[in-house]
Amino acid sequence: MVVEQQLGVLPHPDPGMLKQSVTTNLSQEVAVKDVELHVLRDEVAKREEEAVRLREQLKDAGAKLEDASGELDTMSVEVGTLATNRHAVLKASCVQISGKVHALQARLQMYEAEVAEKDAEIRVLQQAVVTPSSRRAPCSAPT
Repeated sequence: MVVEQQLGVLPHPDPGMLKQSVTTNLSQEVAVKDVELHVLRDEVAKREEEAVRLREQLKDAGAKLEDASGELDTMSVEVGTLATNRHAVLKASCVQISGKVHALQARLQMYEAEVAEKDAEIRVLQQAVVTPSSRRAPCSAPT
């Protein structure tokens, strides 16, 4: 076989054409390179497996994030609805209590007016009791 160095093309040499030491060195280099190639292929395979695992984790994390986002939206709507409902209930309760307060105030005013009338009646009766007893003679009790 001919080696053409000008073109840079080196055909695979026939081991019988090379010296024994060159053949041994080349064999050792090939063996070393073969081991390095094997190690690199294993490393590439491991990295590819890790990349696949990381892609799956990323996809799972994206799905979980999407689920959490949906749950957050649902919870936000529920909280908003609850707050609106609670506000409406409190407002209705306030209106109802306000109506009761007004009714109680009206009854209080009515009762205060009745008490004032009764106080006036009591004063009139007290004056009637005091005035006639001074004009009348004491009653004698039958014996």
